[in-house]
Amino acid sequence: MSGAWRPVGVVCALQAEAATLAALDRGRLRIAVCGVGAEAAERSARRLVDDGVRALVSWGVAVGLDPALAPGAVLVPARVLSGTGEVASSLEVDAATAAWSARVLGEAGAVVGGRLVALDAVVRTAADKRRLGLHHAASAGDMETGAVAGLARAAGLPWLVVRAVADPLWLSLPASVASAVDARGGIRVGPVLRELARRPTVAADLVRLGVAFRAALAGLRRTARAAHEAGGLLAPAARD
Repeated sequence: MSGAWRPVGVVCALQAEAATLAALDRGRLRIAVCGVGAEAAERSARRLVDDGVRALVSWGVAVGLDPALAPGAVLVPARVLSGTGEVASSLEVDAATAAWSARVLGEAGAVVGGRLVALDAVVRTAADKRRLGLHHAASAGDMETGAVAGLARAAGLPWLVVRAVADPLWLSLPASVASAVDARGGIRVGPVLRELARRPTVAADLVRLGVAFRAALAGLRRTARAAHEAGGLLAPAARD
């Protein structure tokens, strides 16, 4: 297979995230919906590498760790901190990908650069989000990107992260949200409805989360359209 026609592999935790890629040429992508978590993301990324993709992209929503970031803000971090303990290894995007991101996605309104931290659990409270962001000097976090970026580096492939804020710093999440995603990346409403029945006061937070999630998906769709207009996802040097 000619290198010019090898697809880009995209890992999404949720089916709703994958749907935002509709503007892009699906023939040039291999999309894997893995469900939540690093282990699931690594399995999906490994399958994409085995299928011969030329690059890996972590695409989806994120938790905001910077109070300045509103729901729907799209982030394209230059560095991923893999691990949330006192010592975190750092993975940095390559120069060609960084330049393409700044030119194409930055001009489309994305926040290019900065740090994203790989999470090992859902961060529910505003206080915990603020602490995590300050400790790592990170703008956002998610549970899949660390695994995707690490596997790409091990395979010698370019990689890119595109994440939209669906859970802003100021929003405290209901406990049921952590178990509301199934292994196929779909949304299970049962846990949320049960918590709502026990604690009706969480209704307002659920409404705010729904509004923020829709804003994040809109940001991802806008970013996909910008990439489509630029000729596809990732820098030309990574595609040729």
